[in-house]
Amino acid sequence: MCNQGNYIISLGYQAMVFMGEVENPASKLIEKNLPQAKFIIDILVMLREKIERHDDFTILEELADF
Repeated sequence: MCNQGNYIISLGYQAMVFMGEVENPASKLIEKNLPQAKFIIDILVMLREKIERHDDFTILEELADF
């Protein structure tokens, strides 16, 4: 099921892969791509700001937990 929470979690996981915190599930290797990690983190920050403006606190809680 794809919903906002799952989308945010998948972006966070991708950022962790690109930071080299977890292995890439496709290659099974620890790889770093810091510019890509920063890009995804910037998207997460933008989403957080938009969610805060709309007072959707359930999604904010999921984002804070991640």
